[in-house]
Amino acid sequence: MTVLHFKPLSTTTYYNGSISEITGFSSALSSGDIANMHDNQISYYNVPVNKWTGAIDTDWSKTGNWSGGTVPTASVPGIVEIPNVTNKPVISGIAPAASLNILTGSSLTVTGTLQLSGSVTGACTATSGTIEFIGPVNQTVAAGNFLSGTIQNVIVHTTNSSNISLITDLTVSGNLTFTSGKITINSAVLTLKGNIINPGTNIIGGSNANIVINGTVSPTLGIDQGTPGTTNLLRNLTINSSGQIFIGKGLH
Repeated sequence: MTVLHFKPLSTTTYYNGSISEITGFSSALSSGDIANMHDNQISYYNVPVNKWTGAIDTDWSKTGNWSGGTVPTASVPGIVEIPNVTNKPVISGIAPAASLNILTGSSLTVTGTLQLSGSVTGACTATSGTIEFIGPVNQTVAAGNFLSGTIQNVIVHTTNSSNISLITDLTVSGNLTFTSGKITINSAVLTLKGNIINPGTNIIGGSNANIVINGTVSPTLGIDQGTPGTTNLLRNLTINSSGQIFIGKGLH
């Protein structure tokens, strides 16, 4: 473990405060050191954490697989931590969770539905599952969040007028369903291989936004009209589908 020493400014002057946050760089600290600092930081801010143990098997829904003896919900605990243990979790039913911290060497496999109200750190495999975004604030999809940048089915079901923001390219190999909320593409590439359910005007484009439509289905593409000339723009629209593509009004 790395020990940090703080030298006083003089023989009569000492630091008498507390340090709430330290950023460690992997080139200087080992993964174990960084993990310890992460745990100390969570403890300082009193953030509730439920750790996956896999003590019984790989079933996410069993209380005996969790350090807190309870299965996570959409709000409790604040962070779900998945360390690198032998039995790595699998979600085969419907499972809500707040923020996920998937540690190095570990994984989470979703074949059912993960109802996510927060963020993901680490790699989640959902190529044969559904991610339902249910956050009360804006949520992001960043590089490395999902294996191969692919989710089979995506449901946008956010609250408080919050949206999903793509910070990296995303492929939806199944259906994209809008219940409430929208997806902002930013400068990413959104690849759609299935249908769009309740398309409305729920895709927010931009001058660098890109959409690719693959497959055999005939989706309806609905682009946001909130700020004409901005949110209804696409840089590239690529169609590699044998089906018919229906494009809503106002796309530029």
